[in-house]
Amino acid sequence: MVAEDAGKVVGYVFADIEGTSWMDLRGPCGVVHDIFVDDSARGQGAGRQLMRAAIDWILSRGRTQVVLLTKTNNDHAQRLFAALGFRKTMVEMTLTRTLEGEARMNEMTPFALRSGRASTSSSARRPAHSPGSSSS
Repeated sequence: MVAEDAGKVVGYVFADIEGTSWMDLRGPCGVVHDIFVDDSARGQGAGRQLMRAAIDWILSRGRTQVVLLTKTNNDHAQRLFAALGFRKTMVEMTLTRTLEGEARMNEMTPFALRSGRASTSSSARRPAHSPGSSSS
């Protein structure tokens, strides 16, 4: 969906319907993936109008929940979303490290790690990987 002013596109919203997401810990819902309003049109209601249209579209497709993500410091957008009834529900935490930092973390790990199911047998207590290797 786009917002126009005098024939010029000044904003858009991209929303979709999604099923259950185990990673996001949510059931089927509508997701607002992106919204943008050009600086020239900000503060004039284009963002609110785009969001209301996206919410109406999602609800018209039988979803009762709408979710979105926003950057932590995007206060302007968060105020808009809160005014429309959105509330904070999840906290995403991000780790960014250099390879040098990864090597230091591996040196600090005192446990032997292995992939697979937990077991109470004595073999579960033996290291499955040599030091410095990693498993997921």
